[in-house]
Amino acid sequence: DNVISITSFLDGHYAKSSNRIILPPLVDLRENKWNESENVPITSFPGVTLIYAGNSANSKDRIDVVLEALIRVVNEGFRIRILLLGNCNQELLARYADCKTNILFLGKMPQKDVPSYYNVADFSILIRDNTRKSKAGFSTKLVESIASGIPPIINYTSDESRYLSENTCIKLEDGGIESIIEALKQVCEMPKESRCVMRKRVKEVAVRHFDYRAYVNQMRKFIENIR
Repeated sequence: DNVISITSFLDGHYAKSSNRIILPPLVDLRENKWNESENVPITSFPGVTLIYAGNSANSKDRIDVVLEALIRVVNEGFRIRILLLGNCNQELLARYADCKTNILFLGKMPQKDVPSYYNVADFSILIRDNTRKSKAGFSTKLVESIASGIPPIINYTSDESRYLSENTCIKLEDGGIESIIEALKQVCEMPKESRCVMRKRVKEVAVRHFDYRAYVNQMRKFIENIR
């Protein structure tokens, strides 16, 4: 009778329930880690910096396709690199061992330090296959990026359209390598001023949709209606 869902896909699955609420992954934006930027041991780079913070060995995130696309773009002369935080896929680590300028495997680190690494980046990137599982779930990595004020490069598989628009993300047509290549070239050619505007707008999205305070009234009504 009473259902808290993380996505509209799940909410629809429980449509017969009389008391429902959709709550995406939420954060406390007043927590210090979202507002204080510690110095991180990353060298400056004369180009665009991407970030992926998660488990690169996890098959649901197609970091393998991202790295292949990135190297192809680099070989065409574009200046772009990616920071990879979290457990490393050993196969990818071996394959790209000679690409240390453009692919930085940084390993695991405390979650409280992750937003400081986001602050070094221009964009995050999250590519997933469009499956029933990805429709039902919602990426905590995406929320982490938005809370840090970093626009994502992403293919929509879940409820992204409820929260993001063309002004706050780089939306891919699909998760294929050609779409990723096109997006990477787009961000490399984007003026710095435009990137700064996107960051500001993404932070506004975080306040409206991913800070827990935005759902206090809805949650109060949900609790009052519990039977």
